[in-house]
Amino acid sequence: MKYCTATGTGCTAQLTGNFTATTLPYVQLTLPGVNITGGNSVTMPAVALTLKATGAVGTVSNSSITEFVLSTNVTVPIVGTQTAVFDGYPTTGSADVTPPKAPPAILASTTITA
Repeated sequence: MKYCTATGTGCTAQLTGNFTATTLPYVQLTLPGVNITGGNSVTMPAVALTLKATGAVGTVSNSSITEFVLSTNVTVPIVGTQTAVFDGYPTTGSADVTPPKAPPAILASTTITA
């Protein structure tokens, strides 16, 4: 897990185009070494964060997932092993076309009261 206050230095989220819901600072979570055999599925591990909210009384902080990146190696006849990358964002609409972006679902919210 990495707390990202700027781009670069291991912070790889996109901040433009369909990824404008991602803003600095953000938390980047990486799960290296998870291997899934083709045709199978995986249940992602639960993640628990303990954060400290600071700011003026009444400030609201919402938490959501704004980007999801999956990188996998695939073996293709003739070309050999290649890396396939899926970089997703919250969407609405049909899966048959590039779906339009949607506001990310709020997973948690905190209001500063004192």
